Order: sequence, then structure tokens, then C-alpha cells
Amino acid sequence: MIAVALMPWIVALSSKANLISLMTGIGHERLNVLHRWGGYLCLFLSLVHMIPFYITPVWENDGLQIYGKLRTGNLYIYASGLAAFAPLCFLCVHSLPVLRNRMYELFVTLHVPVSIVFLGTLFWHCRNFLTSWHYLFSTVGIWLVSYFARLFFLNWTNPFRLSWLIGEESAVTILPETAVKVTIPTQMRWKPGQYVYLRMPGISFFENHPFTVASLCSDDFPSEYGEEYRDMILVFRPFGGFTGKVLDTALEKGPYKTYRAFIDGPYGGMRREMASFDDVVFFAGGSGITAIASQLLDLIKRMRDGKALTRTVRVIWALKRPETMEWFKEELRICREYAPPGSVFCQFYLTAAKRHDGTTITRSRPHSTVLHDRMNDVFQGVASKRHSAFIPRKGTAPRKRGWNFCPPSRPHPATPPKLSSLALPRP
Repeated sequence: MIAVALMPWIVALSSKANLISLMTGIGHERLNVLHRWGGYLCLFLSLVHMIPFYITPVWENDGLQIYGKLRTGNLYIYASGLAAFAPLCFLCVHSLPVLRNRMYELFVTLHVPVSIVFLGTLFWHCRNFLTSWHYLFSTVGIWLVSYFARLFFLNWTNPFRLSWLIGEESAVTILPETAVKVTIPTQMRWKPGQYVYLRMPGISFFENHPFTVASLCSDDFPSEYGEEYRDMILVFRPFGGFTGKVLDTALEKGPYKTYRAFIDGPYGGMRREMASFDDVVFFAGGSGITAIASQLLDLIKRMRDGKALTRTVRVIWALKRPETMEWFKEELRICREYAPPGSVFCQFYLTAAKRHDGTTITRSRPHSTVLHDRMNDVFQGVASKRHSAFIPRKGTAPRKRGWNFCPPSRPHPATPPKLSSLALPRP
């Protein structure tokens, strides 16, 4: 009975739009951890409930006759119990991280349908013993309300938007290192650090995947579509499944093809304002830079407008190759031009670069040469605006390269920035 009583909570904690998030401010991606553990607890209690039903008739005299009284017509409680236990086992096993990460597409496709089967077999098995149906009907009600509430998070369900029932137009651009950028001009609004679920029927009709919004929703970044629009930018590195299909379709259709996009969100975000901290440090690895890009731009904007307590911002980005910097070339330029002097410090680490003891760029060091060219392109004119230099720690050999956007005590406008690359220091 306790396992049945857990059902409303399990469903409520799984919903993207739920009352718990509204009351506590905790995003559903964090509540999802409780959802999974609630399912594991339900499986454990079900085992505690089921095992005695099989052992007692064998170990005790006349036990089988007593349990035979539970037969009602053509219903046999053992069969209905197994029918409910089987989908519950499947839901818990295929939700384990080791399996979910390997077969995520299969997990997304089967999780909800199997959950519906499990709930239906619970109705059959419980037969409203001890008013158990009250919990199950509550579960159905919470499920339906959450799906209805999600209509307010969809870009095509608002009749006052041009995307009503048809979605948004989107463009797909292939970036260096085979990354993909999806640009969606939309009337939807979002906050830094939030993410959305993207569905592109022209590429994959049934698949719906989450992506962090890498662009800032601000009046300072209007869309070419009009004043009411903002460009929602999603950047990701394709693997298998949906992301691989996006890359393959973009290569096949070319750069001038537009796609219909349906957005579900935004969700998540930071519970505390970054601007309330004196010093902020952003860490990112590879494509993880998308999670901090919008937050960095928002923080610099607030610092420029005098609406932030933040004094210094440090960005530490580990990437395999310097070509990855092209993903956010414009954002880096904005950091250089609009950040208050002496406030933003960027450090880039090349994990796939060869290790060298010297710092001189030669023909035998292709990674450093490439980085020099890329960074000169990204920070073009940085010497005439703000000094860019690396100051190593005292008593240590230089193992990293940092770009410091602060004015020097003795400006040298004619001196170009010295840039080089080294691999990450070994422990």
C-alpha cells in the first residue's frame, strides 16, 4: 500500500511543469533525482509486498487455501501482481545511469508508454482494496494537470504569437569541429542558464531533446525578425540519435534550408543571481561553454550598467583544439569591448595540444601557430583597446596562457598580444 501511495509523488516529481517547482523554486531537473529514487523505493516496497505472497503458502499449513480466497471471478491476484511488477522492474532497470546514457533514445521513447502500462496494471491489481484507487486517480490527475500546464511553455500554443500551431523558423549552421548551431528567432523569453526542449519535425518527428540556450535574451541583442523577436541560439556537438540527424540533414540540405522548430521551455536556470557575488569563476570543458555563455554576457551587461556587485570574472575553458573558439567568437569580442577595465580574465587550455618547454612559435609547433592565428582573429585590435598579457606566478614555469582585459600601467598600443598554447599541466 505504501508503494501505491508513492505514485502521486513519483509522477509529480517527474513533471517539467509542476507545483513543487512553483512553490520551492527548485527546477524539475533537480527534482528528477527524487523522482528516480522514489521509483527505486517503490520497487523495493513492491518486493517486500510480493515475496511473502509466494513464500507463505508454501511454508505454512493451509496457506494456499487462505490466499485462494483472494480469487475474485476470473481475476487472480498473483497474475495481476506480476503484470504490474514487470513494467515496474523495466522502468527502474532501464533508468539506471549506465543503461540510460548508452540507450538514451530508447529510454525517451519507452519510458512514458511503459509508465502508462504500469499505472493501468496497478488499477487492475489493486481492485480498490483499502481505497487504493484514490492514490491512483490522484496520480492520473497530477499527470494530466502537468501536461496541461506545459502548454504555457510551448512556443506554438499561444494564439497571440505568430508561431501559434506552426512553430518557429530555424536555421542550422555547421561550426568548426563539426559542431552545430541552431538559430531560432522567437517571441519566447528566457533567462541566462536556462534550457529548452527542441523538436524539429522535418528532421525527426518524435524526438524532443534538451539544449542549453547559449544566447542572451536582451534588448541589446535584437533579432533581424523584428523588435519583438530574440535569436535563441543552441550550440551542441553531434553524436548519435537526434543530434547526428541534425548534422546529416544540414550537410545534405545545405546552409540555406530552414526548418520548423517547436520549443518546450524554458526550464531550469540559476537560483541565485550571479551579479550578487563579488568574484565569479566560470569553468567549462568543450561544448560545456554553452552553459555559461549567456550567463557571462548577462553578467558583463549588468557590470557595465552598474547593476552588479561583481568586481572580477574569470572564465576557464578547456578545449581540445583552438578551432572550437570560433563557436563563440562574437561573445568573446563582446567581452573584450564592453567589459569594465580590469574585470574579466579568460584562460584557455588546449587538451589535445603537444607539450613544449619553450614559448616561441615555430613551424614545428603547429598547434601554437594555429592558436596564434585564431586568437589574433578573435581578439583583433585588442592591443589598441586593452592590454593583453600573461603574468605567470612567481617561482613557477608558465603552464597556461591567460588573457587579461585590464589596462596596463604603461600602455603599449603598438605591441601585439603574445599568444601561445600548451597542453594541460599533468598532475
